[in-house]
Amino acid sequence: MWTVIFMILVAISRTTISIVPSFWSVLSMTWDLYLKRSNRLLLAGSALFLFGDIFSACIMAYYLEKNRHGLRSTHTLINRILIYVVATGAVTVLMDIVSLALILAQSESLAFTSAIFIQTRLYSNSLLASLNARKSHR
Repeated sequence: MWTVIFMILVAISRTTISIVPSFWSVLSMTWDLYLKRSNRLLLAGSALFLFGDIFSACIMAYYLEKNRHGLRSTHTLINRILIYVVATGAVTVLMDIVSLALILAQSESLAFTSAIFIQTRLYSNSLLASLNARKSHR
C-alpha cells in the first residue's frame, strides 16, 4: 500500500512541477526571463520523471517476481509481462536521462523539448501496446 501512496505523491509532484512552468511560459515576455524563472523546476521535473519511471518499473518487476507460483502457464505469462515492463521501462528511462542531460548541458536552448516530445509519444505507445497485448496474454 505504501508504494501506491508514494507513486501517487510522485505523480502529483511531477504534474504540478510540469504545470507551473507552462503558466510561466505564458506570462514571461522573453525566453531569458522564462529560463530564469523555470530552469530549476524543469530540472526538478525531469529528475522526478526519471525517478518515477525507474521506481514504477522496479516495483512492477519486484511484485511480478514475488508472486510467481508453480503453475507453468502463470510462469510463462509473468515472464512475458516482465519482459514488457523491463523493455518499456528501459526505453522511457533512457529518454528521461537524455532529457535531463539536455537540460543540464544546454540550459539556455530548447534542445530538451525534443526529448520531451519523444517521451510523450513513448508513454502513449507503451499504453497502447499494453492495451493491445491484453488478448494475447489471456
